[in-house]
Amino acid sequence: MRSGTGSEYQDGVLVYQGQFAMDMREGPGTEYQDGLVFYEGQFQAGVYQGQGKRYEEGVLVYAGGFEDGLESGTGTAYDETGSVVYEGGFSAGLYSGQGTLYLAPGQTLEATFQEGAPEGAVKWSKDGLLYYEGEWSQAGPQGYGTLYGKNGSPLYQGQFAQGTVDGTWLLSLSAEELRQALGTEEESTSASGGFLISAPQLGLTALC
Repeated sequence: MRSGTGSEYQDGVLVYQGQFAMDMREGPGTEYQDGLVFYEGQFQAGVYQGQGKRYEEGVLVYAGGFEDGLESGTGTAYDETGSVVYEGGFSAGLYSGQGTLYLAPGQTLEATFQEGAPEGAVKWSKDGLLYYEGEWSQAGPQGYGTLYGKNGSPLYQGQFAQGTVDGTWLLSLSAEELRQALGTEEESTSASGGFLISAPQLGLTALC
């Protein structure tokens, strides 16, 4: 049986180089596909186990923990350009537990993930400043949340739908509830006989 340090070939092509025990890959080693590194790190009983790095077409796509051959524990995922797309917990190859998703340059989403998707409340930041905190769906803010200005003060607290302020919900509020949701007391008289509640930073004006 194979044991110690060695190299494994298939049809004359190198597919593995590293440690063996009891005829299986065991300990540190490097796996190759089509002549390129596919995985380098720890093996146990022939599968990825422990710390390692996985590649696609020679480009690093993940670095961190593995269990039973899949990404598990704490790790970092990268895109094809080498930019970080996610940092945090993994389970069975999916984002799981606390983590940070990198949405776009300068934008991050801190959340608890389950089966690859954010669950519950999230924190969405832009250029290092908190922009939104609250419930989330794949389309963006969905449910109850708070939108923040650049000075850190809340601009809006209330319901969101399809990634934006829920206008239907706003129409259901009393004037006082609307003031609280918009975080403003800025008012003016309307020619129609009512009064206007304005939130200039949101570009929103309501006729009451």
